[in-house]
Amino acid sequence: MRSAGDLYGRSRVGPLFYAIACIVSAWVAGYLHPLRLLGWLPAVCFVVMFLLRNANRPPTSFVDPAAYQRWRVRHWALIHGGCLLWAAVSTYFGSVERDAWLPFTVVVVISVALGAALAQAFSMEPRQTTLTLVFLYAPSIVLFVIVPMLRPIAVTLFVYILYQLSSLRRVAHEYDQQIETELALQLSRAEVERMTRVDALTGLANRREYENVYPKAWQQAARSRGEIALLVCDLVHFKKLNDGHGHLAGDACLQHFARLVEECFRREIDLLARIGGEEFVIVLPGSTVHEGERMAETLRARLEERPCEWQGKSLPMTVSIGVGSAAWAADPKPEATFARIDAACYEAKMNGRNRVVVAPT
Repeated sequence: MRSAGDLYGRSRVGPLFYAIACIVSAWVAGYLHPLRLLGWLPAVCFVVMFLLRNANRPPTSFVDPAAYQRWRVRHWALIHGGCLLWAAVSTYFGSVERDAWLPFTVVVVISVALGAALAQAFSMEPRQTTLTLVFLYAPSIVLFVIVPMLRPIAVTLFVYILYQLSSLRRVAHEYDQQIETELALQLSRAEVERMTRVDALTGLANRREYENVYPKAWQQAARSRGEIALLVCDLVHFKKLNDGHGHLAGDACLQHFARLVEECFRREIDLLARIGGEEFVIVLPGSTVHEGERMAETLRARLEERPCEWQGKSLPMTVSIGVGSAAWAADPKPEATFARIDAACYEAKMNGRNRVVVAPT
């Protein structure tokens, strides 16, 4: 999830800036004597917080919403904790250094800078960021109101908070729009990628996908001398059907055959592809030639029994199928296996069509 990655990445180094701010403020106020614990303790606490934030990595998978929510709660607790700690530091300076304008001014400027950074960095969650700004500024504003001479600073900070909240809403809206745009682009790219791999008419894999997947499946089976069966299917007299009833009827017949193929071959590892006008290939990794022959006969019989229904017409269809498996002693490459089985499909067409022929090995 993009927002989780942004939240983690943008919050990692924050405590180091808090630590630097503490050291600078203490240095200006003269608190950095080596034995004066008060000058160094807040900076040490922020270094510890830096380590905790970096250790609290987001889940690698967002399948479990409860795990993500637990991580998010922990991480925001660390962010809020940093703001509260700095609020304590700035409140201390406001109460102790009210007459020392230089250190007090430095602390106020740092608080404003930290608030601006928080509003910009965590815009993906405006509600939590608003709470963070309240934690950062509220103690100081309360103190400044109580101390009469600091009231102008309180008014200034209050006005600036209103500006930051307004800016936060705008930045949060821009962030949401950016996420929506990126998501739309990803979906568009995924759709384009899918279209390059899928036959638009039948919904099966196209020739490009077949030429990409089949050689890899063949090579994988070859490494272990495993089984891989192949079916080459050719619809009988499809051109005659196309010419007699029109291209729309031909398209409907191709879609009908594709649905029957999907009914017969349901494994996710099987590749069902249309590689030509009426020519289809089915790749069955891990299947023997006998299993391929049985399933080819099932497909042939099912097509013969279930003609394509189109515009009130029943269009009978048959298919010739060549089936075989890789012969590792005879086939030096995937194309050789395909050529043997394609020849078996041709033999089926020459010997009467509407039949299954097993390729010799």
